Amino acid sequence: MLSVNEILMANEGCTAFEGVVRVVAVAADTRTVALMRLGHGNLRAPFCVAMEDIRNSLRANGAVRVQEFANDVAISDEDLTWKQREELARVENQMRPLLDDLETLIFDPIERGRAFESRALKCGISERTLRRHFYEYLAGGMTKYALIGPVIKRSKKQCLGHKRRGRAGVGPTLPEVRDQLVDGAKRFYLNGKYTLQEAFNLLLEKHFRNNQKRLILDGSTVSFSESLKPEDQLPSKRQFRYVCECLEAEMGKRKQKPGQARVPKEGKTLMGKARDGVRGPGYRFEIDATRYQVQLVSRFGRRWLIGEVTVYIIIDIWSTAIVGYSVSINPPSWDVARAALLNCFTDKTDVFKRLDLPYTSEDWPACQLPARIAADRGEFISTKASVVPDIGIKLEIMPSMCPEAKGSVEHKFKRLKHGNNFYLLPGKHAKNPGRREDDGKWSAALTPDELERIIVEIIVDINNEPVPLSHIPSAAIDAGYKAITRIGLYVWGLEHKPGHTRTLPPKDVFAHLLSRDQASATSSGIKFRKQNYRSPRLAELGYRRVAQPISIGYVDSCADRIWFYDSERNEVITAENDNVEIRRSRATFREVELFLVEAEKLRQEATNENIHQKSEKAKRINKPTVAAVLEAKEQRRNLTKTEAKADLRLNVAVEREAERHRRVAEMSERYASSDADTEDVPTVSPVEPSKPMTVSAVVPKSIGNISRELW
Repeated sequence: MLSVNEILMANEGCTAFEGVVRVVAVAADTRTVALMRLGHGNLRAPFCVAMEDIRNSLRANGAVRVQEFANDVAISDEDLTWKQREELARVENQMRPLLDDLETLIFDPIERGRAFESRALKCGISERTLRRHFYEYLAGGMTKYALIGPVIKRSKKQCLGHKRRGRAGVGPTLPEVRDQLVDGAKRFYLNGKYTLQEAFNLLLEKHFRNNQKRLILDGSTVSFSESLKPEDQLPSKRQFRYVCECLEAEMGKRKQKPGQARVPKEGKTLMGKARDGVRGPGYRFEIDATRYQVQLVSRFGRRWLIGEVTVYIIIDIWSTAIVGYSVSINPPSWDVARAALLNCFTDKTDVFKRLDLPYTSEDWPACQLPARIAADRGEFISTKASVVPDIGIKLEIMPSMCPEAKGSVEHKFKRLKHGNNFYLLPGKHAKNPGRREDDGKWSAALTPDELERIIVEIIVDINNEPVPLSHIPSAAIDAGYKAITRIGLYVWGLEHKPGHTRTLPPKDVFAHLLSRDQASATSSGIKFRKQNYRSPRLAELGYRRVAQPISIGYVDSCADRIWFYDSERNEVITAENDNVEIRRSRATFREVELFLVEAEKLRQEATNENIHQKSEKAKRINKPTVAAVLEAKEQRRNLTKTEAKADLRLNVAVEREAERHRRVAEMSERYASSDADTEDVPTVSPVEPSKPMTVSAVVPKSIGNISRELW
């Protein structure tokens, strides 16, 4: 009885088969045996022989059983290189369905041909390739490693005593230095830290250093070549390169190379397309931002550069039409994304009027709200973006560092930047200009408004392009060629595949996209972020002196006004900032915040400086005060309180008269030193301190003639 994978060899006089064969199958009735020829260069299909003929040959010694036959097939994964492992996985995936019914393929050539033809068409390879792998599988013992045929090379390595082939060398042979070269390749080259030349030099310094001590001459060490062994004892760089190539073939190429900051990313497997599962227009939108590589100039003068702008676009996945956009000189943020959403959800007529473009809403009829919208983490992960789900739109946040998750909008960026060569774009440049490469700053000539006008024109052109053939519904053919454009298919889908979009009035869209917050309101205004916003409607709604909480909406780039909801009128009311400078400059909340921080800092500095000055002046001011206190105590030492309080009215009269004389004297000195006419100015001789004056000369008669000296 014969068993599968048994090897037979024919002797002289054998009539059943020739050469060496392998038993690959035995029929169910045990009357027929399938054999596979071995030892030939080209493998052939298995052939069938009667079981009785083989038994007769074995009895007559016309055929003998062979215990081993070298087929050079791998036994385990350790015998395979990384390339051979990849090939084995690929071939095994292709051949697995064919090996389920192995007996049918072996004994039925017609069924075998049909199976190979069908599988080759499905895998996209030739039928001949499948047959070759199938024959190698049978001849190699029907193991998975036999699918890729012989992999073990039988060529002997060069050893000592063998004749060398190739050009003559001056150094040692490869077998003599193989161990050192392998160690140096693994230690310095395969880790990707050094180049081939650097790894070779480090290898020489490690394994081929001169044993003699280094000579110190004039305070410096010997050179690199002098520290190594003689040249006839050193391996060549060619030998080292050969060893590195052999190790890479066996262990796999090094993943990182010198000069790379990180290991290159492996290619990701794409599991489907963005349009899979999308049922109609508005089922899913995608939004993203990019920097448009065009240098711009200021609208107040073309000599001043202002850099590049940020462009947000929103596309409909089902029709691949661009349904909204925004252009801003500011970096990507929620405020700029909000402008793109507002443009997407409202009519485009105002945009065409502002940019003076010859279009109407019929040329870009996209003003619907989608069922869901996909966006990056960033601005849409903030609390400000919570207004998007409040409108009834499902927000899908894409994973970070995965641009393939929203490849449709990424592809539209490429079309938007580089897909139109008809329009001139002075200042355009590469994304990362290299050294001496044009960066677009010298040729910049467009203002942001002019570039936005061109961007809208490009968007209209993109929307008027036809969609791929796989996106065209058969029912849309009857509508004409306009229905198979991107924007035409979007409009056609709104009528024939509805249910995923809805519309809102522009005021409602604007109100829903406002950032929300809580503030306190009184009849005098709304307190929000240290600013007061007034509206006469607050008093009519019943707000009084006591502050009450109120929900407001605002825009980060507009600190001159906020909005609050009027439940009686069912509308959004505007409240303006009572600071005229903020309304005039139309400052942002960030600018107002920075202004308040800087102003508070300056106020604190002024307060600190004033306190410091007062503390310094107190020393000077308090010194005569202390002396006066001491002098007053000395003069009142022998007086009672009653005596000290006496003659208060008389003392006040004397002080008033003295003050009048002082003022008259000051006026006389001032006018005497000027060129003015002084004829009408009364002259009064100054009071001489050393000359005593009686009180009767300065005190009214009603007071009395009380004698007192005035100094």
